[in-house]
Amino acid sequence: MPLKEFIASIASDDPIAAFRGGLIGEGMMIPGCNGDVPLVYADYVASGRALRQVEDFITAKVLPFYANSHTEASFCGGYITRLREQARAEIARITAANDDCAVIFTGAGATAGLNRLVTLLGVDVAENPVVLIGPYEHHSNILPWRESRAKVVEIPEHATGGPDLAALERALKDHAKADLLIGSFSAASNVTGIITDPDPVSRLLKQYGALSVWDYAAGGPYLPFDMNSGTETEKDAVVVSPHKFAGGPAASGVLILRKGAVHRDVPSWPGGGTVRFVSPWNHDYA
Repeated sequence: MPLKEFIASIASDDPIAAFRGGLIGEGMMIPGCNGDVPLVYADYVASGRALRQVEDFITAKVLPFYANSHTEASFCGGYITRLREQARAEIARITAANDDCAVIFTGAGATAGLNRLVTLLGVDVAENPVVLIGPYEHHSNILPWRESRAKVVEIPEHATGGPDLAALERALKDHAKADLLIGSFSAASNVTGIITDPDPVSRLLKQYGALSVWDYAAGGPYLPFDMNSGTETEKDAVVVSPHKFAGGPAASGVLILRKGAVHRDVPSWPGGGTVRFVSPWNHDYA
């Protein structure tokens, strides 16, 4: 299995040193005010840097066999389909996402995942949807909800940092009659790096019947997390921006979603790769 081979190949007694040694661009010189100076990259919040280990794997084990991933009609199609499923399974494993969860590759980072959630969670068809967001959200966790039918309520920050749980509980009580109530919070601020403990927030959301959505775009490369499936701190959805990881450039966004939270009978993005067949008279989704 190619993915297991890759995982074994990057095993090291000192993985940080190994990855640092594989960074593409280390040692490069760039123009400065008084001649060339060493390139010092300090923008990982925006995007990670390419790793030679990852690029070598893609060059040797992925691109030579690349094909559409939703076909089994050829060796290459089957190979890429299986590789994709291996990747999904590995993401599920490291995030403790059980069979009640789906791992979805969404396109352009957490932004694509959050936009997809607006439809998947049924915001577009709810009569009175309300979305509670945190005090330091990225635009990606504000604008998709604002542009939907939802009423968006910002929870203020506590004096010690993080969302004010008392204010969150008041908001949950105030909007208890909403037919769809969602809490969508950043695990970490992309500006200051301040961290939110997801468990107390998720516990409160679950207590009042709200869905628990978490944006790990900034926190994903640095914070461990799991879906806590079946517990009082269960997450209903998590979005991640793998392009912000070391080795992540060109990676797809990831959405990990509890299937029971989905309120939609047809794909949120209908088209190629989502159907079993299409005829002039009918169609059947995969």
